[in-house]
Amino acid sequence: QPFVHPMTFWYDEENHCIYMHGAMMGRRDANTKRHEKIAFCASEMGRLLPSNRALNFSAQFRSIMAFGKVVEVTSEEEQKHCYYGLIKKYFSEMELNKDFSPIIQEDLDRTRAFKIEIESWSGKENWKDETSVNPDFPELDEKWLCDDSFPMSFGRMG
Repeated sequence: QPFVHPMTFWYDEENHCIYMHGAMMGRRDANTKRHEKIAFCASEMGRLLPSNRALNFSAQFRSIMAFGKVVEVTSEEEQKHCYYGLIKKYFSEMELNKDFSPIIQEDLDRTRAFKIEIESWSGKENWKDETSVNPDFPELDEKWLCDDSFPMSFGRMG
């Protein structure tokens, strides 16, 4: 059955693939073994954009959809490439051999690395600072234009 599984990932521009990792067992692992085709979606949400007209309420967002073949990464060299790439993306301020130790065999034995060989993809973005308003209606109060005006801005779950 189709299954959506949130994962950390990084896009390797040089190899035009998406790397991710996962547990040794589970539904994602079982699906990956049965089906090589995969759909991938990632999105980022910014501020909610209020308006004085119902039609124009909006949100800042960026999203990407990718389709391709999922492949388990089995070589030690490429596994380390995957994991170091993830660390660089999410923890870029930390330095190898200063803030954290190198990847060892025990680390490789406890998780799996995967890559999506991208066959097609598309993206969409709306990152304007504000949305359209109704010129025939009073302007919005400044309190609605702050980053913290709405608790669900920036993708926070309510």
